[in-house]
Amino acid sequence: MKGKRVILAAVLVLISASAAKAQQWSDDELNEKLNYGLKVGLGLSSMYGGELQNPTLYMGPVAGFYWLPGKAKSKKPLALQTGLEARLRGSNFRNRSTDFPLGGNYNYTKIGMITLDLPLIANYKLKNSTDKKQNYVQMGLLISGTLRSTVYLGAEKIPARHLLDTADQPTSHLNRWPNLPMSPIEFSGVLGYQSRGEIAGWQVLLRFGLNNLNRKKNFEMPYAFPATGTGKGIFTWSLEFSALF
Repeated sequence: MKGKRVILAAVLVLISASAAKAQQWSDDELNEKLNYGLKVGLGLSSMYGGELQNPTLYMGPVAGFYWLPGKAKSKKPLALQTGLEARLRGSNFRNRSTDFPLGGNYNYTKIGMITLDLPLIANYKLKNSTDKKQNYVQMGLLISGTLRSTVYLGAEKIPARHLLDTADQPTSHLNRWPNLPMSPIEFSGVLGYQSRGEIAGWQVLLRFGLNNLNRKKNFEMPYAFPATGTGKGIFTWSLEFSALF
């Protein structure tokens, strides 16, 4: 909850600074401003496909910058949008706690992923757009590289590395395997709506994974339950709400 308040406060400060500067923009500067900016938001994400059981929603931030080559006031209805973004996404799991005779709860209850994303989006400008406000329907592709992926165990959501790697197991597979055995590259389709004005704007984006992250169908967490390694799919999706400025 504290993290959400920090993000909201940062957005309000930056929007206020943009509003103060907007009073000094010329028409040419305003036209240029409509073509690029920063993006900060929150996303709801999860996983599906059958390999991982009982997935539920996960909330994480998204941040980055966007860029539209060309002129914002162009009369052409289509425009390309790209940029660079980072996301914290994944899934929670509603798996029942199972306390084993020797102690410990090894049910996976969360998977977190940090990704660096390249959006390639086609914007279709709506008729209600003006010189100072651009409204788009969006469709395109998101190319994601996973920088970090971690599984958390038990009701307390303890990282598996901290729970399983002990002093007498310095060479356990978790020390040699910093990320989960999922495909490090993901291609996602995106559908969205974006409205950008002279001071700020907003975007809602639905993202759905196109490729199976269970590469070679050998995803397995031998230390975690419910059992994995069944060869079924691992796909991701998310719904994001972002402020643009």
